[in-house]
Amino acid sequence: MRPLGRLVGTWLTRGVVLSSTGDAESAFTFVDRYEWLPGGHFLAHTVTGEMSASALQGLEIIGYDRRVLRATSYDSRGVVTHYRARLRGRLWSMLGEQERFTGQFSSTGRELQGTWERRSARGVWRPMMHVTLTRVGP
Repeated sequence: MRPLGRLVGTWLTRGVVLSSTGDAESAFTFVDRYEWLPGGHFLAHTVTGEMSASALQGLEIIGYDRRVLRATSYDSRGVVTHYRARLRGRLWSMLGEQERFTGQFSSTGRELQGTWERRSARGVWRPMMHVTLTRVGP
């Protein structure tokens, strides 16, 4: 779990939702907070913001299930999503059944840029949003 410490802190997340053709559709801003749960075995990730003129909040728990790093996300729309996660060097990725994220931390660790993709009915992954997280606090 120690390498995941690079996520701990408060982040300002800015991004753009992409249309089905890949064009920028709408911008959004969130505040993300990652913190260790007691015992240091799991990270709690909370998110608050607005997307497409709707408020959105979420809670995600990140930790190892046996030897697999997993994340489970719960949001204010009632959606629960399960991911397999991986941190290798500066690369952070999460893979769910219908969504996946691939991003890279800057050399200073103060920024994480990446792309969320959604799987189409035919199984093709298509970009759905680009995000940049910037560390703004401990």
